[in-house]
Amino acid sequence: MNRAIAVRYVVPGCVLHRHKSAKAPRPQKYSGNLTHPTLGWSVLHPWTCKPARKAPRRSIAQADAGATSESDPCEDNQKTPSGVVLSSPAATSEQLAEVGRRAAQLVKDGDVVGLGSGRAAVAFVRALGERMKSEGLTCRGVPTGIATAAVAEEAGIPLVSPEDVEQIEIVVDGADELDPELNLIKGGGGNLLREKILEARAKRLVIVVGEEKTVARLGTGAFPIFLEVVEFGRASVTKALEARGGSVTQRMVNAEGASVVGDEGVAPFLTDDGNPYLHVDNLVDEETDLRELDAWLHSLPGVVETGLFLGMATEAFIAKVDGTIRHDTLVKSSFGRKYDKVIMLEIDPSA
Repeated sequence: MNRAIAVRYVVPGCVLHRHKSAKAPRPQKYSGNLTHPTLGWSVLHPWTCKPARKAPRRSIAQADAGATSESDPCEDNQKTPSGVVLSSPAATSEQLAEVGRRAAQLVKDGDVVGLGSGRAAVAFVRALGERMKSEGLTCRGVPTGIATAAVAEEAGIPLVSPEDVEQIEIVVDGADELDPELNLIKGGGGNLLREKILEARAKRLVIVVGEEKTVARLGTGAFPIFLEVVEFGRASVTKALEARGGSVTQRMVNAEGASVVGDEGVAPFLTDDGNPYLHVDNLVDEETDLRELDAWLHSLPGVVETGLFLGMATEAFIAKVDGTIRHDTLVKSSFGRKYDKVIMLEIDPSA
């Protein structure tokens, strides 16, 4: 049984309270020449137009366990691969499976569905596949990355390319940070460009996360702002970011192909589209206008896309540490109001 616990008016830019969010691990990615057999995506080394050194290919089990996750803990559930200790335990697999099942119930027969990355999003993909098998539901999926595509194929979801569809009815995806207005920081999984392309086209963007990803204000917690850039402009972009006070590091891969930031890296991390990836800290404080910051980042020649997803999400399923699930829904303003309304419902998973 659903129980309404709050109806809250949220004024964009207001500061409620500040707390540290959990930091996601640096997910494992490929650095080699990849081609998806159905969708035909391929990645070449951007400097030489030849395949980069190929990293070990991940299994679907590895992807499900967090290889593409924006929200996955390590085995101890509280420490990321980069050594950051989470401020609170991440949501359990069972909790994320439940939010994935809840999100899967939103899909209607005949929908084109965007399939995101992260453990909760993978749980959604599996739950959607189960609905298709048990209920005869028909839909087509557009994955945001190669690893998600592999999980979707295993779940029996037919895949299509973005150019093959006129409309994407719903996208279900994870996030690194989620604020009270349903604004997001995304990109921990290394797929922010494809995610933003699909999500900008969607009628509904549903976010599935654990409560440790909720923050009072984006960019003031543990996560950096992620940037996908072109290699030719990486140095100039870095200089511009540092001139504004940012601290910039480039994501790398180690000898095993896992993503790292630091001395363990042996080669640059490349996205599924062959681009380098930057992590930028210290760009946001309590007074920062995030929309102005996002516009400035986009104005830098060489920036392909940013990890700020502002005003895009329409609702979120949040797995809370007490075992319940919160369903936040954004209701757009009317009559010239300058704010939106977020309706929060608490759900008993046993109901």
